[in-house]
Amino acid sequence: MKIILFGYRGSGKSTVGKHIADRLGWPLIDTDHEIMLRFGGMSIAEIWNDFGEPVFREKECRVTEDVCQKDECVISLGGGTVMQLDAMRAIEACEDTLRIYLSAPAEVLHKRIVGDENTQDNRPALTSHGISLDEVKQVLSEREPTYQAVADYMIDVSDATIEEVAEQIMAILQG
Repeated sequence: MKIILFGYRGSGKSTVGKHIADRLGWPLIDTDHEIMLRFGGMSIAEIWNDFGEPVFREKECRVTEDVCQKDECVISLGGGTVMQLDAMRAIEACEDTLRIYLSAPAEVLHKRIVGDENTQDNRPALTSHGISLDEVKQVLSEREPTYQAVADYMIDVSDATIEEVAEQIMAILQG
């Protein structure tokens, strides 16, 4: 069994993932962290800016394929991973997997993103709008149908604490 968490940046994938992994005694595999390791510790923004989106997305697909082979783990995917065809195939091929979409409105996500001191250094802008509410709305509207299609479960994280989201995931596992 493995749990795959996905959603837009700022939805809490890594934070909730760590909480769930600790409760289950499983490792957390954060695909963004794995990508950074494969680029010698460069940040996601540095990789994106130095090598370009195509190189980043290719590495993201390879990392996703690799981590989907593991068992008894919690996987936190990058926000755009499910939009890549090869990554989608790897995710769909994962057996005994719970796929959870951590959802929130664009306004909530934007507030979290700009409130995160690591955003500017580690997260590249995805449109010409920069990291703005317009960018979040635009990209989220493009990704939302895919997020929903991939998900076994969707959890609205707008007003929930980390513990509350973790409890919902634990209830799904036990149910």
